[in-house]
Amino acid sequence: LMLCNGIVPSWSLLLAPLVMAIILLTAIGIGTLMAALNVNYRDFRYVIPFLTQFWMFATPTVYMQPDKDASGPLQLLLTLNPMTSLVAAFRAAVLGEAAGPIDWGRVALAALLSLLLFVAGCLYFRRVEDSFADVI
Repeated sequence: LMLCNGIVPSWSLLLAPLVMAIILLTAIGIGTLMAALNVNYRDFRYVIPFLTQFWMFATPTVYMQPDKDASGPLQLLLTLNPMTSLVAAFRAAVLGEAAGPIDWGRVALAALLSLLLFVAGCLYFRRVEDSFADVI
C-alpha cells in the first residue's frame, strides 16, 4: 500500500521492530496486571473491557495529532500515556518523513513507563500467584 500511495520505505523502517518491542512490553505488563487482578477480584472481568476501550480512546491515533492539537494539561496526560508516543513513533518509523520526525524524548519516556508497567505487572502477579489456586 505504501508503494501504491507513492511512499517509498526509508531506513527509518528498521526502527519499527524496536518500537514494536516496546509496545509488546507495555501490552505484556498491562495484560499480566489485568490477569492477576481478574483472578483476585471476580468482578474485575467486567471492568477490563471498559478499561481497554477507554485506553483505546485515550491513545489518539486517528482523531487528533497529539503534538499539534493538544496543549496544556491535555498534552501532559497524553505524554503520560506511553502508547501515544509509541504509536506516533511507529507511524513515523514506517512512513518516514511523510509522518514527521520521531520524538526521541517522548519515546524514551514511553519506554521508561512501559518498563515500569511491565515490572509492576510482573511483581504484582508474582506476589498474588500463590493464592490463585485458593481463589479459583
